[in-house]
Amino acid sequence: MPGYTAVVNRPLAITATYTDPTGHPHHRPLTGWPSRIFQHETDHLSGTVYVDKLEPRSLSTTQTYTDLWNDPVPTRAAEALRFELD
Repeated sequence: MPGYTAVVNRPLAITATYTDPTGHPHHRPLTGWPSRIFQHETDHLSGTVYVDKLEPRSLSTTQTYTDLWNDPVPTRAAEALRFELD
């Protein structure tokens, strides 16, 4: 959806479980922006894109979103649009 964006409600703290290129498993706690990025990229591995999970009230043009709520963690958007963040 070029030109549009929305908030995807994601947990702010996770434990990332992954295997490195040498085959060794890892478990790493992530919070805030790194947690959101990891979840976003993991969604892509499953064929999921943001429109599959977006908060409907937050769908807006990219410019409007940038002008009003441009934060790594969408706290201001959730408060203004009255939806809960996990």
